[in-house]
Amino acid sequence: MCNKYDRLINDEVAAVLQFHDEFVINGLKGMIIPDKVKQMLGVSPEVEVTMYDVAKKSIDVQPKIRFIYLMSLFEGFIKEYICNRTMTDIDKYRSVVNAYDSDWDLNHKALGARSSLNLNYALYLLDNLFGVKVSDRFSDITYEIGAFGLTP
Repeated sequence: MCNKYDRLINDEVAAVLQFHDEFVINGLKGMIIPDKVKQMLGVSPEVEVTMYDVAKKSIDVQPKIRFIYLMSLFEGFIKEYICNRTMTDIDKYRSVVNAYDSDWDLNHKALGARSSLNLNYALYLLDNLFGVKVSDRFSDITYEIGAFGLTP
C-alpha cells in the first residue's frame, strides 16, 4: 500500500514539477497569437502575444491544484493505512478513530482539527493506534500542512 502512494506521488506530482511545466511553458511561449485573435482579445496588433500570455493564469494555479491533490493523497493514505492495519472497511474509518476524538479535543485541540488532512492529528492516530512514531522524520516545514485540517 505504501508503495502505491509512493508511486502516485512520484509519478503524478514530482515528475510533473521536474519536466512537465517547463515543457508546457516553453511550448506556449513559442506559439505566437495571430492578429485576428489579438483583435478578438482586444489586444493591439503591434503587441506580441503568445499562448503563454493567454494561459498564464491557468498555469499559475497549477501548483495550488497539485498541492490539493497531494493533500488528497495524504488523506487517502492515512485512511487506507489505518483501515488496512485494523482490517476495517474504508467506509468505517470514522468508527475506528472515534475512540480517540475526545482525548484529542481535550488535550491536543490546539494542534488543529480532527481531520486526516491535519498532519498532527494523523500522527497522533498512528501513534495511539499502532505505536508508530514518525514525527522525528519530518522537517519543521512539513508541519505547515497541519493547519489545513478541516473539522469533519
